[in-house]
Amino acid sequence: MVFKNRKWLSFVVIALLVLMTGNSVWAQFTAPQKVIGVVEPRSGVYAEIGEYGIKGVQLALDQYNAKGGVLGSELVLVAEDTQSVVNVGAQKARKLITERGAVMLVGEVSSAVAAAMGAVAAEFNVIFMAAGANSNNITNEDAKRVMFRADLSNWQSNNAMANYLLKNYGKRWYFLTSDYTWGHTAYNVAAKILKENGGTHLANDLVPFGTSDYSAYLLKIRQAKPDVLYLSIGGTDLINFFKQFAGFGLKGTMQVSGAIMNDSDAWTLGPGVMTGVWPKVWAYNVDTQGSKTFTQAFIAKYGVYPENESWQDYISTVAYLEAVKRAGTWNYEQVIKQLEDYQFDGLKNRPIYFRARDHQLIQEVYIVKARDGAWPNKQDWGEIVAVYPGPGVPLDSIESTMEENPMVLQKKYPLSIDKK
Repeated sequence: MVFKNRKWLSFVVIALLVLMTGNSVWAQFTAPQKVIGVVEPRSGVYAEIGEYGIKGVQLALDQYNAKGGVLGSELVLVAEDTQSVVNVGAQKARKLITERGAVMLVGEVSSAVAAAMGAVAAEFNVIFMAAGANSNNITNEDAKRVMFRADLSNWQSNNAMANYLLKNYGKRWYFLTSDYTWGHTAYNVAAKILKENGGTHLANDLVPFGTSDYSAYLLKIRQAKPDVLYLSIGGTDLINFFKQFAGFGLKGTMQVSGAIMNDSDAWTLGPGVMTGVWPKVWAYNVDTQGSKTFTQAFIAKYGVYPENESWQDYISTVAYLEAVKRAGTWNYEQVIKQLEDYQFDGLKNRPIYFRARDHQLIQEVYIVKARDGAWPNKQDWGEIVAVYPGPGVPLDSIESTMEENPMVLQKKYPLSIDKK
């Protein structure tokens, strides 16, 4: 046979060489592709956080695909923008499952949106790794057998943060709370701990989601002169507040803290505005080899530090895929059983696990203090000053008790294989 087209000949020869050497990307995978559905806000208040989450998932999939995928399948990321809107998030979750064939869902920042997507996932028996939702309802009244939460619950973050503040700062607190599910449950935990420790509750102002002008709140805060200003607001809401807080000349006049601080928010604020001490689910300066390796891999791929949402989505994806490998199947029931109570390396100081009865990830909380003055670089905003719980203390000691959260998923949503 004579090839007249030299370009075609070159292509055929190269293709044959690849096939003969066994390095073909087509020969690498032995089973059909699997779609990993990523549900994150790519617009709206939490857009930047969402993009960092997507990067975390993609890094995880790249690492697995480089080793032949999972159970022979190449893993493909398909992302949808939830816009941090409940009905949009539910629609996008349904679309990923019914139109794109997603075998699992991962992501989301808004707790209200995550709860709605959890209901959709349960309808189709698809596992949803709710990576970035903090509200207690995710593992309580809105819990589903198919839904697992990697981020800190409001019990974890606020138990750790409130106890640290009471130990190191004053007891006169002023609360500023985002007026939706996450903000309410964060406030409830922190206010309860303050009361139990004889603190003074000065006020709790509820802030509508998407607020841009905080001047009325700041006037009240300045007049109250609290020891601690406890914020349960996030995303661009938090960024807008901090810029105005600095403009009012209040930086340094009180200790600022709260339920959450996303790295991307701190980076946006910068050293001239960023302040306070905050609870973190993970930080790029956690001193473990796993965290260092993850951070280096993320920087090598994207040229920036990983955000905490990057870790949450990454570790959620890895936990799910490792459970699939242990189960030897993509069957959701078998994978759920492999996820429940299984201890694994979360790149932290101690092994972590999804508590079986409510699917909360039981883990350490890092207390990070914003650096005073210049930062070592534009993303290194804080240093870890404490870890909760401390050495030798059970990891679940800062999570909800049975009295606080009586959810037992095995009773409410039993699987057909529970008794086997």
